[in-house]
Amino acid sequence: SDTLKNILEQRQKDRVVADEKQKEIEEKSESDFQSLLDPTLVTEAIAGKRRYALINVWRNIQHDPVYRSPLACVDARTMPWSDLRTFQIHYADRVGENYFVCPS
Repeated sequence: SDTLKNILEQRQKDRVVADEKQKEIEEKSESDFQSLLDPTLVTEAIAGKRRYALINVWRNIQHDPVYRSPLACVDARTMPWSDLRTFQIHYADRVGENYFVCPS
């Protein structure tokens, strides 16, 4: 029907706009991120001479507090290893490793 066709066309337009906006955000984030880094540290990390971590930090966009899957930042030196659980992430070309933190 025409109504369904209009809905699908609008969804496609919305998706294109969202994709363009996301691309703008990613490009800006990348350039902002690069400007914060010491080129020597980047070169050493790429060469495998230095360890690094990328950490995504999100803020709540709603007024209500986050009760499920809250995000916290802590200094790793302040936590016992017994509070961490390792899990693997399987990619097409490698296996990565990450951690969950147990409630304490």
